[in-house]
Amino acid sequence: RAGLTAGSPSTDMPTSQPIDIPDAKKRGKKKKRCRATDSFSGRFEDVYQLQEDVLGEGAHARVQTCVNLITNQEYAVKIIEKQPGHIRSRVFREVEMLYQCQGHRLHPEPHPPATAL
Repeated sequence: RAGLTAGSPSTDMPTSQPIDIPDAKKRGKKKKRCRATDSFSGRFEDVYQLQEDVLGEGAHARVQTCVNLITNQEYAVKIIEKQPGHIRSRVFREVEMLYQCQGHRLHPEPHPPATAL
């Protein structure tokens, strides 16, 4: 700043103060991801009784019937075995496919529609 002296009009500018921007505090925080288990107060066994009959089996999962202990309503539940190296995205893709098939006329539903837990 050559040529400027103290007291000259160019240096007597008011100092700027930080402005509080309400949304600025939110930017640094990541949104907490909600899991299905976060809203589920108990274990599967506390709400359902798993029946012995196996409706179907695959490479990584099996489908069995279960009964809601409160309503006595029967459901089909898919039990996916946890295995080392099992890719989470594959499980989520399968859950998404289930939701897309619900109510479709080609998708058999001998039991009430499944609910993801």
